[in-house]
Amino acid sequence: DPFATGLLVIAIGNGTKLARYLTDSEKAYDAEVTFGSRTTSGDLTNEVSETTETLPTSFDQLRTIAGSFLGQPYIQLPPMYSAKKIEGTPLYELARKGLDVARARVSCTVREFTVRSAVDQSARNGIARAEISVRVTAGTYIRTLAEDFAVRAGSLAHLSTLRRTAAGPFNITDAVPLAELERHDDWSKIGRSFIPFTECLRGKIPSVEITDEESTTIIHGLKSVVDGLTPKLPADSTRAALYHRGELRAVFLRSEEGWDFERVFHPALKS
Repeated sequence: DPFATGLLVIAIGNGTKLARYLTDSEKAYDAEVTFGSRTTSGDLTNEVSETTETLPTSFDQLRTIAGSFLGQPYIQLPPMYSAKKIEGTPLYELARKGLDVARARVSCTVREFTVRSAVDQSARNGIARAEISVRVTAGTYIRTLAEDFAVRAGSLAHLSTLRRTAAGPFNITDAVPLAELERHDDWSKIGRSFIPFTECLRGKIPSVEITDEESTTIIHGLKSVVDGLTPKLPADSTRAALYHRGELRAVFLRSEEGWDFERVFHPALKS
């Protein structure tokens, strides 16, 4: 989303190997929804494709509608202006060619949906804009959520602002401006916004402490260690992060056949 602002999680070094475990995290956003018109991209960066004189009638109505998204699966149609791929081609490339292709609906979950404020445009007898805050599961498009929010109010809408405030364990209150990053050669010295590689999965994947012998066996890729470790691994999770003396050593994945190696991380070289 070229008009979006807010939190950007940057993985560096070994951290890039952990991105797969963090991209499916829940996200939180603040946004402004403008009612009365729909655009081709769902936001203010493209032309208006449809308008209506019907606007939401009140702040209370919007709060009630926001609540209707909670407590049940939210089935969403991914927008054409998105990075989702159809047969290897991003949808936005097809959209820029004027194409609209069939795409499968996906099930999302809206954890929180708050209407923070609403601007009453009395001349048009309704709400012109509303500021919202949402927390959603990964893969939820806020532009589409805003459009569906308006439809339930009998109107149309597009996003006029979008700001990400959280992604999984990362929060914008701990972030620093990009300009500040440019002033530092060593990002580990910029404070709480830097999370060491070995701590990234804490709270995201169940943690298991392993012995010196188990660590050595894992480093050498010997599958014999799996049987011995299985009693230690969580029964209610498909993944486990294994730590040796506080250092992330491996991620194990459980399938129908049992636990197995997914990722192994060798000890950091000591200077």
